[in-house]
Amino acid sequence: MENRKCALCGTEFTPKCKHNIYCSRYCKDHSYRIGGEITPIVCPVCMKPFVPRSYRQQICPECEENDQRNRIKHCMVCGKAFTAKNRTQIYCSDHCREKAKRDRNTSSAKPKHKKPIKMKSLDKMNADDLLHYGKRQMQAQLRRGK
Repeated sequence: MENRKCALCGTEFTPKCKHNIYCSRYCKDHSYRIGGEITPIVCPVCMKPFVPRSYRQQICPECEENDQRNRIKHCMVCGKAFTAKNRTQIYCSDHCREKAKRDRNTSSAKPKHKKPIKMKSLDKMNADDLLHYGKRQMQAQLRRGK
């Protein structure tokens, strides 16, 4: 088959069948969505007009590429440099994410508490008891008469 010009963007293409009038699926879908015209939009980063690849694209391809370079981060677990898939990603892999989760869960586990100590004064307590319960908590227990 002979080359044709796309009915939307005007680029030359080789049609796969005799009924094709658009060069790509994008041009076909875009023509139905916007009534047959590709309207360029202005990139908010560089202020240059560009033709979006989809209706969700807001930034030109050049600025998207620069944005990808700015997404290079260092993993919070292993320290390896990686390209983040989104702004909130802080781990390079699922393995590091799971390791951080395990570390969080084990470090935040509550220590087993001892039974309350019945003492008449703070002077008689040893250092471990003071650290474990805290001076104010022990004073409150003494005031309550426990």
